[in-house]
Amino acid sequence: MLNNSRMGTRLFLVITSLFFAGLVAAACSSETVEVEKVIEVDKVVQVEKEVEVEKPVIVEKVIEKVITKEVVVVATPTPAPKPPADAGGGTLVVAQAQEPLTMFSAISRVATSRNIGGHIGSRLIQENAQGEILPDLATGWTVSGDGTKVTFKIRTGAKFHDGTPVNAPNIEWFFDMLRNKDHPNHVNSGTFNFIIGATLKQMTAVDDTTLEAELFKPTAALFSQLYFPAMIVESPEAIKTLGEDYGKSSKDWPLFTKVGSGPFSFNGWERGQRMIIEKYPGYWDPAVLDRIIWVWIGEEAAREAALKSGTVDVVEGAITPALAQNFEKTDGLQVFRNPKHGNLHIGLNSTTVEAFKDLRVRQALNYAINKEAIVKDLLSGEGTVSSGPLGPAYGAYYNKDAAPYPHDPAKAKELLAAAGYGSGLSVELLVNSAGMGFGDPRPLVAVLQSDLKNVGVEIKPQIVETGGFNPVFYGKKSQAALFSWSFPIMDPHNATSAAFVTNSGALNTTAYSNPSLDPLMNEALGEFNVEKRIKLYHEIQTKLRDDAPYVWLAYLNTYAAASDKIQGISVFGTGFVNYSKAWIK
Repeated sequence: MLNNSRMGTRLFLVITSLFFAGLVAAACSSETVEVEKVIEVDKVVQVEKEVEVEKPVIVEKVIEKVITKEVVVVATPTPAPKPPADAGGGTLVVAQAQEPLTMFSAISRVATSRNIGGHIGSRLIQENAQGEILPDLATGWTVSGDGTKVTFKIRTGAKFHDGTPVNAPNIEWFFDMLRNKDHPNHVNSGTFNFIIGATLKQMTAVDDTTLEAELFKPTAALFSQLYFPAMIVESPEAIKTLGEDYGKSSKDWPLFTKVGSGPFSFNGWERGQRMIIEKYPGYWDPAVLDRIIWVWIGEEAAREAALKSGTVDVVEGAITPALAQNFEKTDGLQVFRNPKHGNLHIGLNSTTVEAFKDLRVRQALNYAINKEAIVKDLLSGEGTVSSGPLGPAYGAYYNKDAAPYPHDPAKAKELLAAAGYGSGLSVELLVNSAGMGFGDPRPLVAVLQSDLKNVGVEIKPQIVETGGFNPVFYGKKSQAALFSWSFPIMDPHNATSAAFVTNSGALNTTAYSNPSLDPLMNEALGEFNVEKRIKLYHEIQTKLRDDAPYVWLAYLNTYAAASDKIQGISVFGTGFVNYSKAWIK
């Protein structure tokens, strides 16, 4: 039985069989939450329920128990910064480089829209900066024994900012609008289809507070997929009323253009100038700040000057490692950083370069490059040398024992000679001129050229703008491509099976295929047991390091820089910056 101890406060548990980053975290609000505990007794599953919770945010650890594919896990989430009791109010001014085209999260591809939308809207679940799963519109959930159905308990009393109730039928309507081409308000969301289209078969409202998600196949990445910005649930009434104008700015400023149910509500958008969101007092976990104003400053030097002068309080996005350290050395400023969900690499396409079909050649290129020097000199020491697709940002899924390739030019020459390329090899390297999170890519290209020339490999850079880069890169037509993934979800699936399973789609930019590895990656995607899944991804990391479909270079960081008066900012490895619990000293 659940031990419902009453030492002045009742214990609260939300038990779930899905997880992320090795931990499934549960937190509570002051409302009543249904708690379920699954117990194995001689292979008979008994479910015991208790209802009543009075005090918020008390979490107890429970040992994991596996019953077929059902897993019961509760873990204490990493504590978020807590504002002092007297904190509250004030306006935060945030600078971003790029103004969004739309605030409709389902169709926007601009990071600024996602960052702002993440404060206006709510999803079924939340993730924190450590990748732990937390309740939001759903206060709890259970997973069927075969892993193909997830039942969500929807928070009672929640409302969209226009007063429309946030209930299971309205959430079903929203997902059906994105999923169903025959829906009268259907919106073709490429990001929705890309992130969750192959996972989610149907959302069905059982009643006002119960929502069932039917999956095409068991997918442990579901929760992280549900945290992607396209899954921000927005008001059906607002979408119906505004139609194609929903999410857009207007000369009739301020147009009530985005209606979510999160801690801030949309207050106005002056195209080319600013966007304002204000604290929504009806949110179940209220924000501290009164309002946040985003302004658009395109030039890096101008953003730097604005922060140093106090014109803005925060700069987010497009911060290079060198600029981050510049800010950190400036009196009155501070830098928030987190390892990025992604990796800097050279993709090797064996369908366009015959030599890359030979493992010895791919491994030789990994040995040839001095990655430690790249991190130290070009990345200003920000980041770590890469050993595969999963870096420190993935927590327990990061295999620390999978050591990176050492810099060993002699070994590289030996392998190239054994593969029949001792007399030389010439390769075109596709590069995006816009950079990849660390500034101008040309200094890095020069280092790569030098290191590879030392082992007899000629690199011919093809530096092009994004418009010329993407069709070749995502069309799997490059010979080799320098790139830095910045994955929008925090589950390891996105960096592994989505990018390396045979015929896995757009993320498999090198057309990589290893039929012996495919079953392992598919097994990891469908495995709900945390410990088993971690072991699977450790094995995948080792095999992808050894098979070397990429030249693994470095794991990068992501940043936000702010006045030292601003506290409680959370920077995510996906690039999202969370101000919902930020305050001003």
